[in-house]
Amino acid sequence: MAASGIKAGVTVMTKFVKPGAAAFDSYINYMDRDEAQRAEYTSKYNLYQDYMGNPEKTSSLFTADKDLSPDERKAMKDVFSHAEENGSLMWQTVISFDNRWLKENGLMNEDGVIDEEKLKDVTRNSVRKMLHNENLDNAVWTAAIHYNTDNIHIHVATVEPEPMRKKKEFTYKRKDGTTFTKEEYVGRFKMDSIEKCKSSVVNQILRDQETNKEINRIIRESILADKKQFDFSDDKELMDQFLKIYNSLPDCDRKMWNYNQNIMAGVRPEIDKLTEMYIRKYHKDDFEELEKLLHDQDRKYKEAYGTDREGRSYYDTKIEDLYARMGNSIMKDLRAYDKELREIQRSQEAAQKAAEAARKRSIRKGKRELRQEAIQTRMGLGRAMSRLKQNMKDEYEKSRNEYLHELMLDHQLETNPTIDY
Repeated sequence: MAASGIKAGVTVMTKFVKPGAAAFDSYINYMDRDEAQRAEYTSKYNLYQDYMGNPEKTSSLFTADKDLSPDERKAMKDVFSHAEENGSLMWQTVISFDNRWLKENGLMNEDGVIDEEKLKDVTRNSVRKMLHNENLDNAVWTAAIHYNTDNIHIHVATVEPEPMRKKKEFTYKRKDGTTFTKEEYVGRFKMDSIEKCKSSVVNQILRDQETNKEINRIIRESILADKKQFDFSDDKELMDQFLKIYNSLPDCDRKMWNYNQNIMAGVRPEIDKLTEMYIRKYHKDDFEELEKLLHDQDRKYKEAYGTDREGRSYYDTKIEDLYARMGNSIMKDLRAYDKELREIQRSQEAAQKAAEAARKRSIRKGKRELRQEAIQTRMGLGRAMSRLKQNMKDEYEKSRNEYLHELMLDHQLETNPTIDY
């Protein structure tokens, strides 16, 4: 139900009936009738007649692929009959619109004329997503746009020609109070399947609006594009915050340095702070315009859903997306900075190792040279001593010979004084 008095712009509901049920048979019976007859007998096969009332008219039947001609409606009637014979359930889905919301978003003019082709395309895409989420890609469906004075709604009927739906045991109670179990196809759709259908309807109608285009332009082409060219080292204040983040990063595989990784939870507030500082300093006007557009679009989404959606609003979603994109851009810069530092560190370590190796080589070389000098010195001393000994020996021999010669002369004088020298 809508909250705060806001009527939902779009609602989606789904029920199912078993084969042989009156609503199943009635729908098949009236599939090949013209639009006026089917509109007249809607209450016989429509599970939501109390909600929708009697439509003034009904559009032609259409499917996932095309609008059906009279002959194609007959053929589709046979497909539905075959599915019922095979035990298929029939799901009835109603996508209902508030006419005011359709007018605001350009799908209905002031005279109440709607853009049927757009609504058919929206239905095709949305029902496909819902059925895919239910593993019913094998199903076939027909739909028609129903008109009344309060709201436009689209009635969708889905069957499985060859049932492949999951089965489970269901417990039933007899009139006498006893119970029994029976294996049957699961009929109820998951809530997230219905939500996917509704979200698809809303997004398709709103996504083409100029507001969304401008929102994406500001985020991607202005803020994010400029950030890719920005160098934090050019701004001391931002560089200080950048380095603070870097020094707080976990020491782990650098591939884990991504904004949305759980391991980054403790650092994420500082990354967001850097994003805020950058936007405030370099994209203040862009961000103020973005906030205005987001608030306006958020109001439209609230009107479409009838109240705030569970969890994040459209505004919150887009702001968080911007911060995540900015965060990942910052993380890319941090990884590049880390890589550069590591390369510098490796270069320094290599240089230190080379210097240490050179020092050790120098020491080894010095020791060898000292040993060589010592050896050479000892060899030189040895040679010098040998020369000295030889010289001393020569001098001794010379002196001894001179002394002996003098003794000989003296002896000759003593014995023969007349010898003339």
